[in-house]
Amino acid sequence: MNQNEQKPCCVNCHISGVPLYLGLDGKQHCADHIGLLLPDSPKQETKPVGKDVIL
Repeated sequence: MNQNEQKPCCVNCHISGVPLYLGLDGKQHCADHIGLLLPDSPKQETKPVGKDVIL
């Protein structure tokens, strides 16, 4: 690879030399930034655990 060729890099942080993953936007992202594209999961309501409940 010569100096004029660009190495593939993350579109968010521009890091290269790490595994890149195709995001939902169709662009390459590193592992630290791929999670930014995932939709929020539905929140589950939690019930308080009583004192008498044995887990």
